[in-house]
Amino acid sequence: MKNTKTNCVEWIYYAYLSKDSRKLHKRPFCTIIQPMNDSNYGIFARPDKVRGIIAIRNLKSGRALLEKTEDAVKAFKDERFRLDLGLHGSKELQAEYTAIGLELFSIDLIRECGKDEDIDAALSECEEEYRKEGISLYDRG
Repeated sequence: MKNTKTNCVEWIYYAYLSKDSRKLHKRPFCTIIQPMNDSNYGIFARPDKVRGIIAIRNLKSGRALLEKTEDAVKAFKDERFRLDLGLHGSKELQAEYTAIGLELFSIDLIRECGKDEDIDAALSECEEEYRKEGISLYDRG
């Protein structure tokens, strides 16, 4: 992982065969797909798991998917991996991701929850805040 204040991106390359199975390609897999902000940078530096709410945002349409997580770092990687493979549970989100690509999506930790805090209540509060701001939410699927 690069340790800079301007870009927090971990690049992992995985190989895949082209459709004609004659060429082996390397494709970058990025765990955070946005310029770094202080809240996201801090979770990668901590030895313990970070609980909270993550948002997958379509930067073109403004829509978002909110998910609760017990481990935000793992959730960043898992969400991106499922989107890249076309296996995400939200069919609307997956269709838009497939159509417009990685560059117009971001994954953010929008709320960090303490160990004693009710994560379901936090998710409901975040969803309500997004609706008040007029942000359309994807179905979780």
